[in-house]
Amino acid sequence: MLQSVPVQAGQTPPLLQYFGTLLTRGKLNAFESLELSRLVVNQNKKNLLENWLAEDKLECSEELGDLVKTVDNDLALKIYIKARATPKVVAAFAEKREFDKILIYSKQ
Repeated sequence: MLQSVPVQAGQTPPLLQYFGTLLTRGKLNAFESLELSRLVVNQNKKNLLENWLAEDKLECSEELGDLVKTVDNDLALKIYIKARATPKVVAAFAEKREFDKILIYSKQ
């Protein structure tokens, strides 16, 4: 519903305002994290994702990692690790040719 509200030039989209309010109250769930991340990825504001992840405001999931991978492989890897998405972690390390890290990760 909030997605369909028209936005004036220079205004913050209502959906972004909504998520901003939720972030001040704590951590977002997986669905909220994914929806908010879609918004900021589409606006090329990857730095917001980095901040929220550092503050543990987003619930990491494989889907979130897949979305973030479209803009930043290293950040996606951090998300996959936090989400315990083992196949994606292994694939990400392999793409980076960091095979030694696959062994270390698999021993955890």
